[in-house]
Amino acid sequence: MTIRSASQFSSKYLIYVSLAAIFLACHAGTAHHLSKSITWPSMVMVRALLTLVFLKVFFVREPIPWTHRGLISRSLFGGLFVCSFYIALSRIPVPDVLAIVSTLPVWIALLFLLIYRIRPVPVFWAAVISMIFGVAALEHVAPTSSEGGVLVAVLAAIFSASGFFSIDHCRGVKSSLITFHLMVAVFVLGLAGTVIDRGSNLDVLLNSEIQTWGVLAGMSIFAMAFQLSVVNAAKLGGSLAASFATILSVILTTGLHFLMGEFMWQSAVATLFILIPCVLFVVGVIPMPRRNAGDAVER
Repeated sequence: MTIRSASQFSSKYLIYVSLAAIFLACHAGTAHHLSKSITWPSMVMVRALLTLVFLKVFFVREPIPWTHRGLISRSLFGGLFVCSFYIALSRIPVPDVLAIVSTLPVWIALLFLLIYRIRPVPVFWAAVISMIFGVAALEHVAPTSSEGGVLVAVLAAIFSASGFFSIDHCRGVKSSLITFHLMVAVFVLGLAGTVIDRGSNLDVLLNSEIQTWGVLAGMSIFAMAFQLSVVNAAKLGGSLAASFATILSVILTTGLHFLMGEFMWQSAVATLFILIPCVLFVVGVIPMPRRNAGDAVER
C-alpha cells in the first residue's frame, strides 16, 4: 500500500474526473437521441458487446475473477444503473436525468449509515431536504409524458451510489477488469430485457440505418471511456470524490441546452436545489464519513 503525494493525487484525480464528466455528458446525449428509435435492451447489449470485445482484445489478458465480492456488487448495481439510466433518458431531458443521478453523494452517505453505522453530521439532513425538494420540483416540471421518468432516474441514482460504493472494495483490481466484469452484467440484463420483450427490439435494431449503428458505436465508446475514467477517479479519491463527475456533467449539459435554446428556468431552479448540496458534499463543507483513512490510498 503506497500513499501518493497531494500534488500527484490532485492532478490525476482532476484529470480523471474531468474526462469522466465530458464522456458522461456525451454518452447521455447520444443515448437520449438513440432512445427515440432504439429500445434500451438493444442499446445496453450493443454497448456491452462492443466494450467487451475492445477490452478483451486490447487490455484484459489475465483470467477474470468471477468470485470477487466487490466486483460482483459493482457489476450487479452498476448493471441496474445502466438499464435504469437508459430508461430514464428515454422519458425525461438529459439535464434532468443527470441532475437526479448526481444525488448519489446522499445515497453513499446513507450506505455508510446503514452498513458501517457511521452517522452523518446534522447539516447532512438539511442537504437531504434540499435534494428531495429539488427532485419533487423536477417531477412537477417534467413533461406529462415522462411515464415515471423521474422515479426511474431516482432508482438509477440509488443503483449508481451502490455501484460507486462497491468500487472502494475493488482497489486491488485493474480498472479494465472492473469495467469488463460490469459489461458482462450489463449484457445479461439487456438480454433479459430482450427476452421479456420477445425479441421485438432486435428487429428494430437489425433494420436500423448505418448512421444509427454509427451513433451506437459512438455512444459505446463514450460509455466505456466514462467507466474507465470514473473507476480510476474512485480508486484515487474514493466513491464520493468520483461522484463529482456527475455534477460537472450536469453543468456541461445544462450549458449546452442553454446555448441550443432548450433551457428551462423551472428545471434550472430545481436542479440548483440538487446540485448545491452535492457540491458542498464533494468540496468538504458537509463532511462525509469515511470508513478508514485508506479512501485516499491506491493499493
